[in-house]
Amino acid sequence: WLKTNNPHYMVLEDVDNIYFVEIKPSKYESVNPNDVVKEQHHLNDEQRQDILIMLCQYAKLFSGRLGCYPHKKVHLQLKDNVKPFHAKAYNVPYGHRE
Repeated sequence: WLKTNNPHYMVLEDVDNIYFVEIKPSKYESVNPNDVVKEQHHLNDEQRQDILIMLCQYAKLFSGRLGCYPHKKVHLQLKDNVKPFHAKAYNVPYGHRE
């Protein structure tokens, strides 16, 4: 029951529940990298150039289109007759972080 092939829904969880939520329509527009950079008045010229390079390098991410994760599919193997539960997430101690 945690699986959905509908790209217009996503799985959310809170303290007691896991549920599907509809992704509401939004206005996705492609951006012109030069226009974005010109609006960054708080940055110096070198920083603006760095942003322009990044926006051009990853233009697909700013195309204005939603996409799907194109890599490895995820499968959760659940045991039969086991009720899923939610446990509190704990922070990873700084010493164990990569």
